[in-house]
Amino acid sequence: MLPEYLDSSWQQATRERHKYWLVQLIQFLAKDWTEVTRADLKSFEQHLQWSVHYRGGLYSALSTDQALRMIRQFYAWAHSTGRVARNPMKGWILPRLQPQIRALLDRAQALKLLNLPDLATPAGQLDALLLHLVYYQGFGLEACRRLRCDGLAERELEPATQGALQRYLQDGRVRLKLRWPTDTETLMLSPKNGRPYGTEAGLAYRLCLCAKQMGLGRISARLLQHSYRAHQLALQRRLTQFNSAE
Repeated sequence: MLPEYLDSSWQQATRERHKYWLVQLIQFLAKDWTEVTRADLKSFEQHLQWSVHYRGGLYSALSTDQALRMIRQFYAWAHSTGRVARNPMKGWILPRLQPQIRALLDRAQALKLLNLPDLATPAGQLDALLLHLVYYQGFGLEACRRLRCDGLAERELEPATQGALQRYLQDGRVRLKLRWPTDTETLMLSPKNGRPYGTEAGLAYRLCLCAKQMGLGRISARLLQHSYRAHQLALQRRLTQFNSAE
C-alpha cells in the first residue's frame, strides 16, 4: 500500500498520474515498495517499453519518461522522510527528450496561412500580426500576449511584419478605440475585454482557427517557428548553389 504521499496541494490530474504509475510499479514487481531495488526499477523500465496501454498501443517514450520521473520523485520523498533507507533512483539521470514536432509546413502553406486573415476586420488584422510575429520574428505566445505598444520600437522587423503592424496600428487599433501610441502600457494584441487575445490559450486558439480554415488541423507557435527556420535554411542552400554556379 502507498503511503500518504500525494497531499491536497497537488492538482487532481497530477495526483492521479503519480498514483497510476506507482500502482503499475508495485503490481509489476509484486513486492512491497520499500523493498524495491535499482535492478527492479531497470526491469520496470524495460517492461514499460514493451507494455500495451488501455487503447491497445505501446507506451510512448514520453509516457515512459514521465513514469520514471514520477517514481524518482516519489523515492526522493520516501528517502528524505525516512520511509526507505536507500533511494533506489539516486543518481539515475534521465535524458531530456527532444520535443516532437509534427510535419513542418512547406513554404506555400506558410504563405497561404499568413495571407489567410481578413484584413478588412480588426480581428483579421490582429490574427495577421500574430502570425507574422510568431512565424517571422520567432515570438512565443506568452511574449505575444505581453507585448506592449512600445515593445517593437527598437526591433528590426521583417518587411511583411512591419506592414502587418502598421496596418493594425493605423486601422484596426483605431477602430477598436484603444489609446495609442501615447499609452505605451497598453497591450498590443489585446482589444477591449481582452479575449481571446489576452491569454496564451486564446492566442493558441487563434492560430488553430486560422489553420483549420486551411484544413491543416492543429498547429502551434513552435511548428511555425521550426517551419520558418527550415524555409530559411532551404533558401540559403539555394543561394549558395546559385552563387557557386556563377
